Amino acid sequence: MLPWVYGFEWTPTHVIFIGVFFAVASVVIATVATALLRSTRDLSKHRSEDIQWHSDFEELLPTDRSCRHHFTGELKDRVCELGFDCRKCATHSHLVEQNVGILNRYYHRGHTWVRLLEDGTAQVGLDEIGRCLIGVPDSIELPEPGCKLKANGPAWSMKRNGREFQVRAPLDGEVIETQAGAKDWVLRIRPRQPLDTRHLLRGGEVHAWYRSETDRLQIMASELSGAPALADGGQLMDDLSTQLPPSDWEQICSRMFLTD
Repeated sequence: MLPWVYGFEWTPTHVIFIGVFFAVASVVIATVATALLRSTRDLSKHRSEDIQWHSDFEELLPTDRSCRHHFTGELKDRVCELGFDCRKCATHSHLVEQNVGILNRYYHRGHTWVRLLEDGTAQVGLDEIGRCLIGVPDSIELPEPGCKLKANGPAWSMKRNGREFQVRAPLDGEVIETQAGAKDWVLRIRPRQPLDTRHLLRGGEVHAWYRSETDRLQIMASELSGAPALADGGQLMDDLSTQLPPSDWEQICSRMFLTD
């Protein structure tokens, strides 16, 4: 069947066979050459240890590959898929940024936060759970500068999908500046003196409360509509008003904002 075999004759069948044979042989040779080239390159870059580690890592049991945030309780039962290399993990980077913010802020259980500024004033904003619940408000009604706020009283209101929700004030104080539609702070206030933050959460207790609230939100969403509130990776979905049935979403928002 090959030209160098005695008795070979050029026929259409032989031509087709030889064409297929050399095509397959070329693919095999190219594949082997590419693998050798990559192996040589990896070895030249001292990556042999990395390759061996990833090979060993894949053989570990899932319980031995638990994500670091599983131990903190932030992401329950999450398994690492990146060889414990958190530098490549977008979820880890997100949580680190979030935790840095938590350490610099006080939190009210109605899902607002307070950041104290050097000039004695304080910024107030909606936390991540609150933002995920509302998404982008259709409208927002803010207090006028000079308005006096009382802790646990109304601070501002938001409308979404025809439903209005009140946000509770985290501190006693006077409004001195507002900004609507901002991704960060919404109000800047001058807290009443002497400043009293004993009713607010801070530091390690914020982490525990936030995990508890995330679990509570997930349970409510599952019980009411069977729909999840968390995306893959354990992070809250953006704009839950579009992910949940309207009546369920309204009930969850009322409970989370402490207006029910």
